[in-house]
Amino acid sequence: MTSQLGHSFSDETNFCYGQTFIDKKELKMLLHTAAARQSFDNYMEKSSTKFNKAKCLSRGCGWLLQAKKYETSDRFWIYNYVGLHTCGVEHATRRHKKVSFELIALVCVNYFRDSKGPSIREIQRIVFKDLCCNVSYWICWKGSVIEKNIIRWTPKRRCACVPAFFHMHSKLAYGNMPMRKVIAVDGTHLYDKYGGVLLSAIAQDTENHIFLIAFCVVDKEDDASWTFFFQKLKSIVEDKPDLCVISDKYISIVNVFSCVYSRAHHGLCMRHLTENPCINQHCREHFYLFYAAVKTYSFDKFSDNFIELKSKCPEAGHVLKNALDFEKWGRAHFLSNRYDVITTNIVESLNSILMDEREYPVSYIFNSITKKFGEKFRERHAFVDGKENIFVPYAERILRIIRA
Repeated sequence: MTSQLGHSFSDETNFCYGQTFIDKKELKMLLHTAAARQSFDNYMEKSSTKFNKAKCLSRGCGWLLQAKKYETSDRFWIYNYVGLHTCGVEHATRRHKKVSFELIALVCVNYFRDSKGPSIREIQRIVFKDLCCNVSYWICWKGSVIEKNIIRWTPKRRCACVPAFFHMHSKLAYGNMPMRKVIAVDGTHLYDKYGGVLLSAIAQDTENHIFLIAFCVVDKEDDASWTFFFQKLKSIVEDKPDLCVISDKYISIVNVFSCVYSRAHHGLCMRHLTENPCINQHCREHFYLFYAAVKTYSFDKFSDNFIELKSKCPEAGHVLKNALDFEKWGRAHFLSNRYDVITTNIVESLNSILMDEREYPVSYIFNSITKKFGEKFRERHAFVDGKENIFVPYAERILRIIRA
């Protein structure tokens, strides 16, 4: 295709003589944005720290933009601008070389809502709508990374603010709540650049509502991390014989718990035990016997169910009796009161709430936890405060069932 002689068109941008920019980078980003939207291309004929000269890619075109730096600041200003193209359409393109990662980030940064940005496919649609060009999935992904760093800061800067955040967070006062002496602990991995694990301890109040007792972020799950967590937890929840802590069968928890909490009792999550390969592979079809043995309060019923389970699954019976001990998983043999808490589902619910936030900065995760539980506490307080019951609503419901 040859150039159309005598054909001219305006670039339809907002550039004008005397226009100023914060720095050279802003000038280049706006120039690339205008070029992509109007489907024309340009090149830098001259570029330095103090001077910029952009021309149309078509050598005979009269389009021109010249800008230079102020002597006393980093700001640039346009001192010569010709916004009329005299070239043909052979340089019009929908796959623009000027659409960089940074440009995509600047275009999509306003689409963030509550620190949650668009997906990669949505970014592709946004770029096509705003810049009128097609970009690859990989370029959009790189742009989304830069976009998140603009909104949430870079990973290095995020971690730099954590000590200050801890200092501020430690000054918050939490009200004491009546809770059942059964705590579920667990860890969930974070998806940030530096990784880490969020450790948390969850309990239930007299209304069976879950509430967070303690949480922290560590580099990994090991003996040192869980020792640190349990020592901090001990300053909030005292070590007493009527205290029960439920967890999965993670070796570091098993090793550390008895060293920190010498009087409290440790139990294992029933759901995690069924995922144990030694049990799952041999008695999948006989899980009902295992569930019955776990849940019963009677020694006789426990013995009957376990003997039947052992007769049908000898390997699983050996693991449950010798490797784990009845006291760790059987409610009938447990030395304290587990109530109806035989799994760590109450702490897994926190992990599900924070599914999206796990890739966010640590300070944002902490603020999100505080905000969400604070809203729940206010709702519960308003609900209970509006009642004229002698007992809490849950106890009142039980009394009504008994009276009926």
